Amino acid sequence: MSLASFDLSPGARREFDDTVDWYREQSPEAAERFVAAVHAGILRIVDSPLRWPENAAGERRLVLQGSPFALEYVSRPGHVTIVAIAHGSRDPEYWRRAGPRG
Repeated sequence: MSLASFDLSPGARREFDDTVDWYREQSPEAAERFVAAVHAGILRIVDSPLRWPENAAGERRLVLQGSPFALEYVSRPGHVTIVAIAHGSRDPEYWRRAGPRG
């Protein structure tokens, strides 16, 4: 089986970078754990992009193991776009209201 390719929307890239920076200020080890959780989540998604249910907006969500974050993504044949790296304690729709993510 061939894995899907993926990319991060500009908004998801900003969220990733900002979160890594915040964790680094707290602890380099925490930053490394976050990066590893995102990496593992992306691998799970590209391996089986249709595994998680689609919501009404056509997006899917994978909650990262050991992390308060989830990867919000859109799956197209052979390609996945991560549209948000959403913190679980925030309103689940905050990233949509924040403006264009693509």
